[in-house]
Amino acid sequence: MKFAPELVSVVIPTYNGKADLGRLLPLLFSQQVDFPFEVICVDSSSSDGTWELLSEHRLARYRIPKSEFSHGGTRNFGIAKSKGEIVILMTQDAMPTDEHWMATLVRNYAARDVAGVYCRQLPRPDGTLLPKIDSALALTCMDARRENRLSEHADYFTKPPHERRFLCNFDDICSSVRRSVWEKFPFQPVSFAEDLEWSKRVFEAGYAIIFEAEAKVIHSHDRSFMYEFKRSFVTYDAVETLFGREEDGFGLPAALRVVGAAPWALHRVYPRMDETAFLERLHAYYLIGARALGHAFYNFWYRNLRVTELGQRIRGNVYRGV
Repeated sequence: MKFAPELVSVVIPTYNGKADLGRLLPLLFSQQVDFPFEVICVDSSSSDGTWELLSEHRLARYRIPKSEFSHGGTRNFGIAKSKGEIVILMTQDAMPTDEHWMATLVRNYAARDVAGVYCRQLPRPDGTLLPKIDSALALTCMDARRENRLSEHADYFTKPPHERRFLCNFDDICSSVRRSVWEKFPFQPVSFAEDLEWSKRVFEAGYAIIFEAEAKVIHSHDRSFMYEFKRSFVTYDAVETLFGREEDGFGLPAALRVVGAAPWALHRVYPRMDETAFLERLHAYYLIGARALGHAFYNFWYRNLRVTELGQRIRGNVYRGV
């Protein structure tokens, strides 16, 4: 069934993204679609010329203090400034792979119960090894379309947390929402996982969530050890806050085993490991160690520190900068 909305809006939070936006905006305005679209950028007081670059393009720009940014709140602000029946949400460094990306994403809204559709992410070809390994494992990188509805999963509320998370998965690196659903279920002004929190609410309200594997963007990052450690902690915390505790007993011995087994285990996941330089492989194992330690530390924190004042200070510091 063909779907042609009267207007689609693209909302992009920006911050010091002049280089990325210089590549992204031409890709957006070259999309081949049979519907009109608008672009809205919400800039968190960039200092690198981003604000000035935005003025050179046919878009609406809004500026907020950096201190007022939140993943959910800033997206709500941008959507409120938009007019589209469908709103595409993307980051400034997510690059569509072709000129049909937008049409491919939007066509999924032909079914009236679809609340949100998100894209497939591909790693940057010039990036480091770990994001390429992730592309073989991550829910946002799979090559098959998924369409999930609560009505098709009668046992949803009795499923273990990781299975419920899979059904609700959503990712604002490049996603889209139906405006009428967002009006009932706006994003929460949270500092992390605003996308997953939103999709859980709308999925449990009976709407469909779709992963469209044919709508692809290139997006990946080469992170530091500390960032990977912190993000691992924050991800487990956010998922367990939303879906409940799934005790796995993962501690320091398990983390060390993960690191020790990585050179062999990753060959099964990413067959091109042998084509990668030794130092790059070593760096990937190092970052996998950071993730494993973040997981172990989260479990230690949950069991021993979560309800203490010290534990809450630690949690706040870990969330900062992720």
